[in-house]
Amino acid sequence: MREYKNQLDITDEYGDLMTIEDWNDAVKSGCFNCFDGIGFWVKDGYESEDEVFYSPQYDATHVAWYNK
Repeated sequence: MREYKNQLDITDEYGDLMTIEDWNDAVKSGCFNCFDGIGFWVKDGYESEDEVFYSPQYDATHVAWYNK
């Protein structure tokens, strides 16, 4: 199972937090891809070190996305 050990620290200037549903809809519509930035799975206010385009969702509830 995945570890969520990094306290989430997103500000308005740096990073976006979105639900899994919003994330999946945005990816399906082409809003995000692996060249746009980097995203990590989030659960209970903690961020994993697993990147969203290279690992399965498992029990994550949100995505923290950081644009390039």
